[in-house]
Amino acid sequence: RIVSTSQLLQRLVGMPVQRNKAVVGGNAFAHESGIHQHGMLRHRGTYEIMRPEDVGWESSQMVLGRHSGRAAVEQRLRALGYLLEEEEVKLVFEQFKALCEKQRVVTDADLQALMQDATVQEGYRLASMTISDVGSRANALVELSDPEGNRVAETAQGNGPVDALFGALASATGVKLELDSYQVHSVGIGADARGEASLSVRHDGVEYEGTGTSKDIIEASALAWLDVANRLLRQRERGVVAGKTAAVA
Repeated sequence: RIVSTSQLLQRLVGMPVQRNKAVVGGNAFAHESGIHQHGMLRHRGTYEIMRPEDVGWESSQMVLGRHSGRAAVEQRLRALGYLLEEEEVKLVFEQFKALCEKQRVVTDADLQALMQDATVQEGYRLASMTISDVGSRANALVELSDPEGNRVAETAQGNGPVDALFGALASATGVKLELDSYQVHSVGIGADARGEASLSVRHDGVEYEGTGTSKDIIEASALAWLDVANRLLRQRERGVVAGKTAAVA
């Protein structure tokens, strides 16, 4: 309980702990250097004399940046639910290195945005949608373009616009997702700001995360849902199912 005690003390005295503080600092079990990450993937004891779980952290953290190697990036993508072929990993890693030239740290949301850009032409794409919210029930009409270029339209009712939207998307794609969490926030400043929707869902007991961005929050939500659905459909074609495990083995 060292970490939770430290965090309680922070709140009581109003003084944050430095990130480079041993054991309880945010960087105590964070690894960014490429050789450190390679060693951690092979044997965590190489760079850690104690287990983060024993002092109150959930797991070690792989901080992805310009020093990270392809194995670390691939491992993080796998933890987010992406199973890629060799050529796909190579392409995404090239995009990752280009992004590292612009920013020091690459987050999970950044990786998911890279994957969304790389696969935007694959799977179902949103053609149009209409949402009406009258009284206690909302109605959604979505029109998608399927992988073969055909148009698919479905409607659904729900307890609010987002619930109705996800129901229509499930009917159109045939993919059933159980929503665990959903949030939206603004990305950017002023007139250029865009809405980013993030969701966590379950399919056959496995957790997946999806993101979508648009100037329209409802459209961003639809793109986040399709991000997960298209990933599942690709995995189904390959005959594999991805599990989510962020801890370092």
